[in-house]
Amino acid sequence: MSTNMFDLLKELGHEPGKEDSQYISVLAHVAGELLAYRKKHRLTQKQLAERLGVTQAMVSKLESGDTNISVKKLAEIAAKLGGSLYVTLNLVPQHDDNFESYENWEETKDENEYSNELDLSAC
Repeated sequence: MSTNMFDLLKELGHEPGKEDSQYISVLAHVAGELLAYRKKHRLTQKQLAERLGVTQAMVSKLESGDTNISVKKLAEIAAKLGGSLYVTLNLVPQHDDNFESYENWEETKDENEYSNELDLSAC
């Protein structure tokens, strides 16, 4: 039995590539954050939609990962809910006390791949 979305896709014969995996991960993260916020604040999808200035159908799509949302819209949502938005492409090293040089970062880059850091924490 599948334990996550990626296992299910493999069982169905679709092996997602890096781009697909990252995209799915971000959508799932956004969906989880919004659902957790809504549940914590005991809101219906309609009530959350009113706070965000979107339709209930849009909240449903966001919570199910069934929409391609822009970074601008994510920033608006985070701001309206009192959260923040943090996105990294992980192309250059972040500030790190252990960082010695760009060359060393290149050697360890693969270890940090797929961080997909996205902070919509509004709770």
